[in-house]
Amino acid sequence: MLVPFRLTQLAFVPILALVGLGACSNATVNLPNPPSSSPAAIVDETEETKEVSQAPQNTNASTTSQKNRIKVFFPKPSGSNDELAYVEPVWRSTNSSGVAQFAIAQLIAGPTESEEQLGLESAIALRDSSNCGSDFTISIRNNKVAKLQFCRSVVSAGIGDDARVRNSVEETLKQFPTINSVVILDKNGDCLGDQSGNNTCLDRLQPQNKLSSASRLTTTSLGPVEVGMTVEEAAKAAGIEFTPESSGGEEYGCAYVRPKGQPADVFFMAIDDQIARIDIDSPVVKTLSGAGIGDTEAQIRKLYPGQIKTEPHQYVPGGKYLIFVPKTPSERNYRVIFETDENGVVKRFRSGKLPEVGYVEGCA
Repeated sequence: MLVPFRLTQLAFVPILALVGLGACSNATVNLPNPPSSSPAAIVDETEETKEVSQAPQNTNASTTSQKNRIKVFFPKPSGSNDELAYVEPVWRSTNSSGVAQFAIAQLIAGPTESEEQLGLESAIALRDSSNCGSDFTISIRNNKVAKLQFCRSVVSAGIGDDARVRNSVEETLKQFPTINSVVILDKNGDCLGDQSGNNTCLDRLQPQNKLSSASRLTTTSLGPVEVGMTVEEAAKAAGIEFTPESSGGEEYGCAYVRPKGQPADVFFMAIDDQIARIDIDSPVVKTLSGAGIGDTEAQIRKLYPGQIKTEPHQYVPGGKYLIFVPKTPSERNYRVIFETDENGVVKRFRSGKLPEVGYVEGCA
């Protein structure tokens, strides 16, 4: 049977994109759980975070106009180093149909005086002249990836400032149903804040029509396959037939499927026919940041500074679960978990939503 998931408390809101399919006991990984939004949040948390259009009250029907109400996310640091990249939303209204462009312009303009009194801070500071005639350009691809490129230099003091920009931009843009992912570029066309120099964010601009060994794992997806899809939808998006794997949890509505052919050693857990997590036993498949099997704990921590929490391995003496905790609020219920051996080397990894991503034994 599936065991309830246990959570350890974590004192900050964390930003990402596996165990074997054994059947021993029903243990789970104790995953960090970010706190709920601050009581001082400006927007009601019951509101849907999506593009909202509504007509204002107007007694003159001939002059009624359509207004778009959107959310703009500003940083609200608490003073703790781990919460410097936390963001909260405020409402903005516009008659413009270009809501994504309007939203980014509002981020650059910064919070109002009353919002600053609530602790909100500016997300983006620009300097120098523009190389495109404006502050930024934005486009949305058919694969629901938004490409935002700044045309002026973004002021940054390092990783913390980069995280503030990234969180604010991603949360603001991903409220719109046409955007699932965001690529942020500087004025030179390089990935903003990419410390590796490899510009890995550019991979998301390439359309992926088929699941392959080159597909990258994120907290919520592997290539075109996204957590939340039905098995049929996932197979259609992947362009590959899926075959069932024995899981030991079929009577509880938990099953595994795998692609027929490549990529090998990749498994999708489905709960009541919906993809809940993705297990990687392949040394070829990597995360969006390039992490994978064979990496050391030190390498994982370097790729995700300040975002890795550890738990002792349930079955490997000296082994660990390295748990990547996203700082992006929309991904607060997702994790990437790397399993290491006693030497600190990653042997398998997985991603997906809570609590399923924490099931140590998969469906068993």
